Amino acid sequence: NFFQLFVRDVINDYIDGVVSLLGKCPDTKPPMSGFVDFRDLFLDPDDALASGGSGDAPYGNVIPWIMDIIDDQLFSADESGQLSVNELMVRPLTKSQSGIEGSLHFNGTLIDLNKRQVTRKIWTSFADNLRLRLSDLHLSGLDSMRVPTEILSPKSSSAHTLENKISIGVTENVSITDNSDSLRASFGFELLVGGENSPLAMNNLMDLELIVPSLDILAMLRATVEVDRLMKFPLKDITNVDCWISTLWSSKNSGIESDAGVAIEYLNMVLDDGMMVNASCISCTNQMLNQFNSVLSFLEDQEWISNIRSRAILIGSQLARGEWVQGMIAKQIDSSSRRCPHLNFENSMPLAQKYQKFETTREMVDGVLYGGMTLVQVIAIVMAQKHTGVDLPPPVDIVVSGADKTELIDLTDLGSILSWGDMVLDEARTYLGGVVESKRGEQVLGITNLLQSLILDDDGLLKIPIIDKGFIAGGVELSLYNVTLVGLDSFAKFEVLKTSGPQAFGNIIRLDKLGVTLRMGLSVEDPNTEQLRRLNTNKLETITVSLIFKDVEIDTSVMLALDRELMRSMKLGSILSIDNISSCLFSTIHAIGIQKLVMTLGNIDEFSIAGFVSAATQQEIDDFTAAVFTNYKPMIIESLPAFTATVVRPLLNNVLQYFMEKAKREGGACREPDESLTGIVDFRDLFLSQSKSVALLGSGLPKYGDLFRVLHSFIDDVISATNDLGQSNINDLIISKLTDNQSNSTGALFFPGKLFGQEFDIALNGLNA
Repeated sequence: NFFQLFVRDVINDYIDGVVSLLGKCPDTKPPMSGFVDFRDLFLDPDDALASGGSGDAPYGNVIPWIMDIIDDQLFSADESGQLSVNELMVRPLTKSQSGIEGSLHFNGTLIDLNKRQVTRKIWTSFADNLRLRLSDLHLSGLDSMRVPTEILSPKSSSAHTLENKISIGVTENVSITDNSDSLRASFGFELLVGGENSPLAMNNLMDLELIVPSLDILAMLRATVEVDRLMKFPLKDITNVDCWISTLWSSKNSGIESDAGVAIEYLNMVLDDGMMVNASCISCTNQMLNQFNSVLSFLEDQEWISNIRSRAILIGSQLARGEWVQGMIAKQIDSSSRRCPHLNFENSMPLAQKYQKFETTREMVDGVLYGGMTLVQVIAIVMAQKHTGVDLPPPVDIVVSGADKTELIDLTDLGSILSWGDMVLDEARTYLGGVVESKRGEQVLGITNLLQSLILDDDGLLKIPIIDKGFIAGGVELSLYNVTLVGLDSFAKFEVLKTSGPQAFGNIIRLDKLGVTLRMGLSVEDPNTEQLRRLNTNKLETITVSLIFKDVEIDTSVMLALDRELMRSMKLGSILSIDNISSCLFSTIHAIGIQKLVMTLGNIDEFSIAGFVSAATQQEIDDFTAAVFTNYKPMIIESLPAFTATVVRPLLNNVLQYFMEKAKREGGACREPDESLTGIVDFRDLFLSQSKSVALLGSGLPKYGDLFRVLHSFIDDVISATNDLGQSNINDLIISKLTDNQSNSTGALFFPGKLFGQEFDIALNGLNA
């Protein structure tokens, strides 16, 4: 027919003519060295030339043509500034995923940090298992992309830099809660602390929502793409992601300019209208979390959320621009080069190549310290809300089971163990709780005088050296110096060991001040600061964290069941070292428990950090603490009695049970006396300090322990202290009480009856008399 005979032949002749005119597919240009100039790759020749490129279209005109289509079709804006990409791509894609335009829903677990079983026995005193889980992520408002938005935009100042800016949300200030175009993220947050006997046990599942009206993400990406790899890229691998990644050249390869590779030169997130956080309980064992939004409002008023957000953005930006992330990128490029089919193996560097380890910066550590100091106070607020208004529970009745009462020591009758036991205990209570004159001439309680004589320094502080010297990791060096207990020279009341039953006693202790101070040395190897120079001279900056209470009273009662036979069989040599006394005593305990523990405060005097942090961070922490004290200090103080009674007391009981069980294990925890000691006791080494012993030609070694040395030092201090008459204080402290107890006359001893008598016969020359 006509089409078969004429039209077909005409079309074939036309096709042959076109093919003959165009010729065959041209070969690629000779190999080109160096890296792709993004101005020539993405821009039209005129625009490329104006931006500093060659303008010769060395990479062809297809990619600029595609970029123009993308800009015209996807990134054109309507009158409100919203981009057409929202309608053409975002809404269809998000609806296909979640069923809702502009929203994504990722059901299931996102992050699950689950410690199913705590292995170390002592930590089971606090919890048997822990879990922190983030799940069920909802993102909405994704279809609100607006101007200005730029993707892969070359910069005139650099051939290898691409500028990216994404703007999402509204274009003007609006109410966060009333605007549906705001970017929103919500997720489930679960915190589980498990344990049948743990007072910290909880299972809180909350829904957290973050609302951001306006978000601008800015990123400057520097990338070096090999021209030869790009131009010779085979179409058969056009869908292979590894091959596209391999066109980037890692800075770890030798022979290439030092700044080659991929780097994030700048990264920032701008939230012009701030961010709002909402929280609601889905299932919470702590019902006060239903009121957590009031705490969030307080945190927003103190700009805590914005401070945390800005610090997180800063840390994220530093990480992205740091050598650690660049090393991971280089490693990924290397791995992709090995997986790309058309690349030779030798073109990639060895996998043994060492990449940069994680290194922190001073700003990161500064942010962590800010977050830690403020987060502790937020936790204190939440715990205070839970325990405010809670009635104090009655003392717990701890039953002693599995032991014959006759096998236990009767604390109300210590004379059955030692004839002078009750007298010594009474005298100890009287001295420790009574007013005496210290060696400084001050009227203090006996316990204060004892502590000043034995363990406190001239400022009344007890400094405990820290054996653990910290760590060095990620460029951070942390050294723990000491823990200092404050206020042990301010006892106002000390009534202890007041027996209320055969195996129970109560204690009431009151101090004008009580606190703790932790001193650490901290250094960060940050080459961008002067800190590196300080690190090279081995100088650590001192950082001090302090918590000080005022007018502290502790009311506690303890049940203590001591095994009579185990106590009597204990060897003196086992307890001559003070460090061994507690373990030896635990080995004789049949049962122990705190029946009552109530702590009250008059005031929280100080919670502070000093050293290392910047002046701005120091001020932010101080301002936050001042706001917490103003708004929540009364509530925290009010809740402390219930918190100590319902949380601290069970925790301490669990810890006591751990140590008691540890002492009962095979071999026990009470050390046997040193069998290598033979011969006669050297009193110089038994009673005197090392220096005094050596001065008197002793060995100075603590081979008999330190108990007698401490007692001798205390007694020496007591004897050397005198009253206004020049008489030793031992007269009032010991002799007067002992003599009065014996004879009812201070300073006198009375022994009625015959002191000495003997009858005998004298035989003299047979005469007996």
